[in-house]
Amino acid sequence: MNYHIYYISCIIARLNSIIQTASMNNYFKGLDTLRAIAALVVVWGHVENVKYNASIPSLEESSSILFPDSHLAVILFFVLSGFLITHLLVNERDKTGDISFKSFYMRRILRIWPLYYAIILLSYLLIEANYTFKSTLLCLTIFPNIAHALDQVWPSSPQIFSIVLE
Repeated sequence: MNYHIYYISCIIARLNSIIQTASMNNYFKGLDTLRAIAALVVVWGHVENVKYNASIPSLEESSSILFPDSHLAVILFFVLSGFLITHLLVNERDKTGDISFKSFYMRRILRIWPLYYAIILLSYLLIEANYTFKSTLLCLTIFPNIAHALDQVWPSSPQIFSIVLE
């Protein structure tokens, strides 16, 4: 679909503008707008998907409405994360002459694991589902992508693999 190309070109243009105007304090204010838009598109996509699965009229089935692709928004999150992580690592190397991978991974763990385990715990407590031993074991050991490949997804929150990919 041509609107995908337009959507991607707008994102690239916005990223280029943000990079050119960003200060060296490692904060790119303009990325907040892109994150907010991507988050809204993902939430909107989930709402429309739930409506579609519940046989409620949904924008997903409408061919006359330009409905943004939530998969592209998820990819945008990954691209933004990759850019920001690379930028931080390059700055660290420029300042210190080296990159401390131990510190890098500790920062990532402290940032991601609390959210990941909160989602696992809350979804387990609040959503009744068929939690298999294999799915539980793989998801608790930070391997939901393996569980997904084995068709053992965390049933109440199958998208947790994307948090771990972060």
